[in-house]
Amino acid sequence: SVPRRLGLPGEFDYPRYLAFQEVAAIGRVVSQEDIVLIRSAAEESLQRRIDLTARRLGDAIRTAVADDRVSSILAALLVGDQKRIPGVLADAYTRAGVNHILSISGFHVGIIAAFISLASLWILTRCEYLTVRYNVRRLVVLLAVPSMLVYLFLTGNAPATARSVIMLAAFAFALYAERESDPVNTLLTAAFLLVAINPPTLFDLSFQLSFLSLWGIVIAVPALTERMSAVKSACGRTVVQFVAASVAASCVTLIPVLFTFRVASLNGILTNFLIVPL
Repeated sequence: SVPRRLGLPGEFDYPRYLAFQEVAAIGRVVSQEDIVLIRSAAEESLQRRIDLTARRLGDAIRTAVADDRVSSILAALLVGDQKRIPGVLADAYTRAGVNHILSISGFHVGIIAAFISLASLWILTRCEYLTVRYNVRRLVVLLAVPSMLVYLFLTGNAPATARSVIMLAAFAFALYAERESDPVNTLLTAAFLLVAINPPTLFDLSFQLSFLSLWGIVIAVPALTERMSAVKSACGRTVVQFVAASVAASCVTLIPVLFTFRVASLNGILTNFLIVPL
């Protein structure tokens, strides 16, 4: 059958949703016994192996941690699997304004990139031959790029994750080439690449919120911190930047979140102080 809308006010446009996934018709069977699974070489593709690895990692987390609430959050934070988070817990994150922490984005990818870079720097500086002949500080930023790409596919290639990987890779190449980088241009480059590869991504809520929030941070934080130039201490400037980033991300995404979920929270401006450092 061809999917159709029922004509209800505020109805989710299911046909449009399926069309973005190149699905033109849907079908049903009476029981699962009527389904014949045809195995092919495609099952041994690289993406399938990565997906199976991610599933095994998620299962390992759930096996090691008995509490379903805790294991579901850990699986979301590490491998991007949010499907098993209890509805009550997901609503609590939304009301607290910190559900962004469950989405694999620049925060998570940045931790991995920093860890790989610092670990590689520590290892390479132990070898005198390499430190004499090569600029290892420039080299280590490139070593983090392959690990970011692997993590991107491991966590499901979500728009927010892809945006983060593209931007961090661009900054890594800029550092290696000793060139200046502009955050807004890098953000637009990431958006252009994602939409060019898959145009329906533009209508993905995750894509919209991810780029909107980072755009707000990139634009607002420098402007607000400049007005707080009277703050002399490094700790004070850090707090000002943190508040500015939290306020900017919350405000620019307020209307889209209200439109989509019929609920929005500004609690994140305060709760980010606790959640993000943890």
